[in-house]
Amino acid sequence: MKIKRIEAIYDRGTAKHIEDGFVVNPPFFGVFDGVSSPYGPNNPIGPFDGEAIVKTITEIFNSACSKELLEGVLLRANNRVADKQREYKNPLNRADKLAGACFAVAKINKKHIDIIQAGDCFALCVTKNGNINITKNQVYQHETEMNNIVNRLLKKIAKEKGIDSKKATEKEKEEIRGEMWNRFYFKLCKARQQDVNNPKSRRGYGILNGQEASSQMWKQMSLPRSEIKLLLLFSDGIIPWEIMKNSNELVLAEKIYYLHLNGGLQKILNEARKTEKAAKELNYMDFAEATAIAIEF
Repeated sequence: MKIKRIEAIYDRGTAKHIEDGFVVNPPFFGVFDGVSSPYGPNNPIGPFDGEAIVKTITEIFNSACSKELLEGVLLRANNRVADKQREYKNPLNRADKLAGACFAVAKINKKHIDIIQAGDCFALCVTKNGNINITKNQVYQHETEMNNIVNRLLKKIAKEKGIDSKKATEKEKEEIRGEMWNRFYFKLCKARQQDVNNPKSRRGYGILNGQEASSQMWKQMSLPRSEIKLLLLFSDGIIPWEIMKNSNELVLAEKIYYLHLNGGLQKILNEARKTEKAAKELNYMDFAEATAIAIEF
């Protein structure tokens, strides 16, 4: 059974730093969402950031041999990232000091499809008989609590400055966001140290950052290739938080599949942007980075 079509899309949104990436190197496919260590105006971003992490990982996947196991390529990428962390003297026992990447990757073999996912990147599969399955958002609990803190800070700072958050100018938004990141920095550091690659944390999630414990959080599956009609791999930017926080995975999966049927990846991205644009409250970012790959069989 041949692959009928491969589609990929990337949109930077209003992100200041490019941290998403993807790989189309058959039989390997993957999307990666880089995460820099916590930073803000008073705590500048480090040189080995989310963008550098994703570049390191995609280089490994783009040079991978077709005979390699998917898990083997990921482990090799994680080891390379660990080496880089050491070069920059970043302590591997401090998740809050490490950049990393969430991911959803696949290897399409002749008879089966291997998938590994971690963090808040997603793999969505549609079978020929119409069943839809999607991987779980590991970051949901962590992100829910962090977003609540961010939103409270944004409102508090806007009030302190006498700014209506719904009518804020771009300059005012930047001023409010900058102060928010300064105040949020230490809270985020503490939460990262508690949650990243920690299966014992109720908010624990996986991220590829060079830590050995990363692989303990990877979710793996193998599906019969003959039964699969469509495989979608995408970063969380494809699903705005306003939708994510109010929907379960099955509802999201059905919505995304319906949009893809009626306009491909561009349709999914367009709907995400409409939702973000309609948000009336001041958020930490106007439009998120979004990356996706669609593979049709």
